Amino acid sequence: MCVALAALTIGSWSCQESDFEFDDPARGPGEYVGNAGAVSGANFVGGNDIVPEPRSITVPMSDTQPDCGGDCVAYCDAAKLENPVNRGVCRALWGVGLSNQPLVRAQACRRLFVDMIGRLPTREDLRETCDGKTYGEVATNLLFRDEFVKINQRRWADKLLYDTQAVSIE
Repeated sequence: MCVALAALTIGSWSCQESDFEFDDPARGPGEYVGNAGAVSGANFVGGNDIVPEPRSITVPMSDTQPDCGGDCVAYCDAAKLENPVNRGVCRALWGVGLSNQPLVRAQACRRLFVDMIGRLPTREDLRETCDGKTYGEVATNLLFRDEFVKINQRRWADKLLYDTQAVSIE
């Protein structure tokens, strides 16, 4: 078949051997994806950052986020934060004089559901998934749900402009 296709095309074209089998489409280039070891040891830079207290300033009352000016940048630089998330949070929160808000468990669980599953949880979901569990346990539970896989397949298909009519399974 490769020779016949090459004869029909104009210009240079080459065939490559493939281990793809129509009877077993799971085989092929993608069969090994996700079967390797962990990508990281989960020892992230700045995991031991000491969170600074908010800078002592008078925060103007407005609906917009305060801007991190020169004093704010100097304050955040002096905190010597290593974690890039903490550095960003410092310029958006502590450096402009705002403090953290307490985390409400039910709200955090609802947000995890919306972010990871794409829908709000039912009361049964809250009882089953969130009650008495750490946030890590809740997130791990959501990661292993079929809903998480399906919504992220759709999200990445949209992002990569994947079209099942135009893209070969191989």
